Amino acid sequence: MGHVVTHAQLIELLAGITISDTLQVERAIALELERIAVHIGDTAALCTDVAYQFGQVVNEALRTTIINTTQLWCGNRFGKGLIRPGGYYSELKYEPIIQVSGDVLARAMLRNLEARTSIEMVTDWATALLATCNLQPATDNRQLTTDNSLQPSSFAISVTEGWRGDYRTALCRTSHGTGQSLPIRRY
Repeated sequence: MGHVVTHAQLIELLAGITISDTLQVERAIALELERIAVHIGDTAALCTDVAYQFGQVVNEALRTTIINTTQLWCGNRFGKGLIRPGGYYSELKYEPIIQVSGDVLARAMLRNLEARTSIEMVTDWATALLATCNLQPATDNRQLTTDNSLQPSSFAISVTEGWRGDYRTALCRTSHGTGQSLPIRRY
């Protein structure tokens, strides 16, 4: 979802689309659900690595519950079509969680702490959203755009916090309206 959010941000910047607070919260929840599912899946893999089959089975079942939540939300277990230009996004205010040692237990504890933090963030955002917003179907809020509505001779950069770090992309459009999206790499 992080790459999709990054792309949607670029389109929104170039099309001059302003995102509502409700959609920002929904997009952040989608990103955190992905993060939770991936960390639980990683924990299942770590259990497999140390021949702890019961832990692997329990974690995979929990991961399935998380991704099925996304399916109930948008019709796809992996969030396909959930995020669109004019749709969900929020800059995640997130403190990195670090373990000092790099052994299997430290990696498992890191994933556990990150998943717990994500669950807490989703719970807080969902509670605030329910308390303060007049909820309406997401389809009423989407401002889909076409290539023709993007500003020509323009340049935009988008950065999104994903489950394995940040996703950075630049989009450059010529005066003729053609453009190219380029990932920005860290070296």
